[in-house]
Amino acid sequence: MRTHAQIIADAGGHHGLTRSLLPHLPDQDEVTLRKRVLAWARTDSIPGEYWALLAQIDVAPMDELAEAAARRKNIPATANDATAPSEAA
Repeated sequence: MRTHAQIIADAGGHHGLTRSLLPHLPDQDEVTLRKRVLAWARTDSIPGEYWALLAQIDVAPMDELAEAAARRKNIPATANDATAPSEAA
C-alpha cells in the first residue's frame, strides 16, 4: 500500500491534488490549500478530516488512507521526539 506522500504524488502532487480538492472545498483559498497539501506531502500525513473527500473523489480508498496512517504511527520515535519511550534500566 502507498504512503500518504505517495498518494499525493499519484494525485498529481500538491498542485494536482489541490486542483482536485478545490471544487469540493469552496471556502478554501487555493494558495492556502496548496500550502496545506504540500505540508501533508512533506510530513507524509493527510489529516483524517479529509479522508472521506479523498475517497469520494477517487484519490484513495479509506482503508488505504487508514493503513498508511497506522504504518506511519509505527515509525520509531526520534531522539528529539517528546513521545520517545524511555529505555529500560
